[in-house]
Amino acid sequence: MQALLVRAERLGKITPRQARYLWMQIGKAGFRLREPAEADVPREHPRLLTEVVDTYRYRMGFTPEDIADLIAVNVDELEANYGVQPTAAAARPRLRLMGAQTASS
Repeated sequence: MQALLVRAERLGKITPRQARYLWMQIGKAGFRLREPAEADVPREHPRLLTEVVDTYRYRMGFTPEDIADLIAVNVDELEANYGVQPTAAAARPRLRLMGAQTASS
């Protein structure tokens, strides 16, 4: 509401007296710090990304930790945003790089 009021003032769509009155009303209603909850935009819940995470997890066998590494978030964020529960660290064998072995005779 405050941004709309500032814009209306700058465009000259309201008089200074109207602007002053509206600012007073906004202040009186307590909307200077927090606008009404009814004006809040509802939080979006991404469906496609959740489907992608589920595909990696259940069809491709990735652990939640693997998925978190792939999308560069920590496991707590993965759980909070997509409902993916972390697993035990040893739930799946991991590939590891082995050093070159020398042949002994």
